[in-house]
Amino acid sequence: MRTSVEALECLLRRVAHARARVAGRRGGRRGRASAAAVRGGRRGQPRVWRLTRTIAIAFGLLALAIAGIGLYALLAQAVLARRYELAVRAALGARPVQLSRLVLREAVLLAAAATAAGLLLAIPAIRLLASLEVHSGRLDRAGLAGVIALLLAVSTIASLLPALRAARSAPAAVLRSE
Repeated sequence: MRTSVEALECLLRRVAHARARVAGRRGGRRGRASAAAVRGGRRGQPRVWRLTRTIAIAFGLLALAIAGIGLYALLAQAVLARRYELAVRAALGARPVQLSRLVLREAVLLAAAATAAGLLLAIPAIRLLASLEVHSGRLDRAGLAGVIALLLAVSTIASLLPALRAARSAPAAVLRSE
């Protein structure tokens, strides 16, 4: 039977052995990771930062897809609710191009208003992150311009199908059903 001192000595030997194994994997430095283990990219960014950036981009793209689907659903419902009005316009001589342009214009205006609201919220958020030392506080104008262009492109793509449906609806059939 072991005494408590022997058990403690055995435990300390095991801990020292495990620590030596870990230090050997890290390039022989005690408790410090080697440069190869920490550095991951061309610019020497730690792997954790690259992983965080990748996850943030993935969630951003997921949010963009959800926003596009939501905008499509909103516009499809708006075209469905206004089908009588659009049919009257078509019966009075509006061309299909004019009807689709009307729906596209409303979608782009809606996206522009949402983008402006997002920008108004992004600037204080960047300042808050800078005060928490999470972000540098710099406003990346090229990045913001790219995001704005991407949002407007997604909103235009999301509004194409409802605009085409508005242009292709048969006015006589819609007016008879009402």
